[in-house]
Amino acid sequence: MDILFNNKKLDSSKEHEIFADSENGFKVTVSYSNSFYGFDKGVKSEIFYNVTEIHHKYPDIIHDEGVRIAFESDVHCTGCNRNISDINSIVIENCDKIYSNF
Repeated sequence: MDILFNNKKLDSSKEHEIFADSENGFKVTVSYSNSFYGFDKGVKSEIFYNVTEIHHKYPDIIHDEGVRIAFESDVHCTGCNRNISDINSIVIENCDKIYSNF
């Protein structure tokens, strides 16, 4: 899996805690592999807006579903997580404004 954070490649084999330093947060584009549960329904990628925290490579000790990545938004008071094994790439860039949706 590739992780690009403001045009710099991060080591995806390591754990990362990334916090936005702007009130707009990040725009995060996630491209999925064909193992992603929605891939066969046409979901090849997703974009999350105003992400304020990213937690990469934490174990899912509750459901035992492998190593995960979480995207959280203090702006929208929501978030989600995904299995790392379902992701081909993640592009993280500064968000230009507050969007109406996550």
